[in-house]
Amino acid sequence: MHNINFRSATWIVLAVTFLIGTFVAWEFTADDWFITFRYSRNLAEGNGLVWNPESTNPVEGYTNVLWMLLMVVPHVLSWSPELFSKLIGLVTLLVCCATLYRYVLRKTDNHWYGIAAIGPLLFLPSSYFHSLSGLETILYAFIVLILFIIGLESNPGGRDMTHKLLIFAPVTVLLAGLIRPEGLLPGTVVLFFLFRSLKRTQRRRLVGYTAAFLVLPGLVYVIWRYYYFGWLLPNTFYVKFGSAANGIEWLIGSFISIIGVVIVATFAHRFSSSFPHRLRSASYIISFLIAAILPYCVSKLMMNYMHRFLFHLMPVIMLILALSLEMTFGKLRETGGSAANHAYGYLIVTMCICIFPLLHGDKREVAHLALYESHLTNAHVALAKSLKEADMPDELKTLTLGDVGVIPYISDWHTYDFVGLTDEVVAHDRQGKSRYIANKQPTVMILYSDDGPRPNGYQFGFEPEIMLSAYQEVAFIKWFPNYYLEVFLRRDIPAPVYADLEQRIRAVSESAAIKNAASDDRAGLLTRLKQRLANAPIISLLLK
Repeated sequence: MHNINFRSATWIVLAVTFLIGTFVAWEFTADDWFITFRYSRNLAEGNGLVWNPESTNPVEGYTNVLWMLLMVVPHVLSWSPELFSKLIGLVTLLVCCATLYRYVLRKTDNHWYGIAAIGPLLFLPSSYFHSLSGLETILYAFIVLILFIIGLESNPGGRDMTHKLLIFAPVTVLLAGLIRPEGLLPGTVVLFFLFRSLKRTQRRRLVGYTAAFLVLPGLVYVIWRYYYFGWLLPNTFYVKFGSAANGIEWLIGSFISIIGVVIVATFAHRFSSSFPHRLRSASYIISFLIAAILPYCVSKLMMNYMHRFLFHLMPVIMLILALSLEMTFGKLRETGGSAANHAYGYLIVTMCICIFPLLHGDKREVAHLALYESHLTNAHVALAKSLKEADMPDELKTLTLGDVGVIPYISDWHTYDFVGLTDEVVAHDRQGKSRYIANKQPTVMILYSDDGPRPNGYQFGFEPEIMLSAYQEVAFIKWFPNYYLEVFLRRDIPAPVYADLEQRIRAVSESAAIKNAASDDRAGLLTRLKQRLANAPIISLLLK
């Protein structure tokens, strides 16, 4: 009875943790999210897969085609796309936890090792911010977990597997590749180890199913997108790939974050039943992890908040941790004596030590990201709405900027992406992009600086001497401390249009400066959370 009550208390703690994490992170929506949504909206409105609705040149500025297609649904049904994506994210997080728990429970026949798998995942703030960001991160993490489990199940040699699993494996690899193209790499590792584990007759079936459910549809899609977009890879690959120094720095930081799990997993393999099994399992895990992180080791990672480019492996890491703890402390309990009596205590301490670096890394960003949405609303959203409401000819509704998320989505202006994620000319001609943008003569130009009204330089390689000769700076809009939007207007546009835009932009700048004035993010976070608590229907009713 005591054990049952303790279990119930554990589930209550996890449920409360889930609710608190959801509440804290609920308002966070990544600016990059609106890139995908602009494509989804254009597709829903019949404009095709284009960045600018009136454009006749399709540009593949997204890498998450399956998520982009899923986000067409709220646009077609006139639902809130933000709410839709957040609900999908939370449901996926819960399904991911349920999958983790059930699999560990089946492998260990022990409830507490299942808790050891999902507990850290639910206590990590990154789980909630990535589930609610509007991006495909949590869905990709779930598919990667399924892939990893398929590979684990294939480790015992020469075993028979059901036709459903042999079909399910290549289909899952296809889904991973459609959510993110790099998902094909760990998927290939899974298929390789699965193939090696099968008997000869089932190997032929797996090859046939892989050809039918992965290679053929994947090839059709690749051919279609090449003829539709004109390039083998999405724009983002051409923009971000090639920065090995940045990728290695990320790799070292990521390794330090999970060093505890690595040590525990390495130690736990001493308790494996046999050397061949130990070798086969270790080679699979290492191969899978390398394949899953390899693309990021040679990339310039943007928006890498809260282990974003490691998070897709977090459920896998927690699964490895839980199984490693069982291999270590399960054996310890079998030895008897005083050590066996304290096995669960050792387990909890070890688990906490393993996840501390991850928690510490998340803690530094919680305050910033929890305020992100309100600051985004005061700066980017307010500026986008002011542009959308401006009374001006359609041919003058053009702008260029680097953060091509919420401002292009809400304003619906023709946008030239200075980073190149949604502009193939910029993506493939990095040296000539300033001249290219200047020749387009956008009405509004938004540059980003980190030191306010007298910037020493701009983000993303803007070249003011080339671009700003025909422009007048009208306002600095403060987003966060050390992050300013400097807004320029083209001097030769009609005087009434210029005056109207200048007035609107200056009003946004003054308002944002007041609303985002607090430089202490933690103090600002507490104030924001108190406001949300007071405005929550149930809580406000209780307070009254």
